[in-house]
Amino acid sequence: MENKIVSPVTTDDLRSGEVYFSISYLDESLLIPTMETFVFLGRDLFREGGNHLFFQRAESYAAGRPRAREKDRPNQLLEAKPDELSNMFDLAGAVDALARCDERRRLCADRSADSGNMQ
Repeated sequence: MENKIVSPVTTDDLRSGEVYFSISYLDESLLIPTMETFVFLGRDLFREGGNHLFFQRAESYAAGRPRAREKDRPNQLLEAKPDELSNMFDLAGAVDALARCDERRRLCADRSADSGNMQ
């Protein structure tokens, strides 16, 4: 596997109205990914200071509700601090992260096949 580091976005990378992808894994081996799509709305939209970052779920954004209200937060908004972006990627980063997951899965399958042949 290529030793390429996949980097999440930083606060400097974020652009209002741009699409970002939150990738997390359901297992410790990082073999079962989940992905959610968000649109970055901006900083400190509903409160002053603190450098709060607001993302909206892409489904509601694309359905014509491009600026969710604070009361919609539980379902449609994601609020994050700058140090909470470790699983947020732009499209290229998401593709890279999923490609690395695919490589891990292939290696795991190869190891399983090899150990099965030794029995």
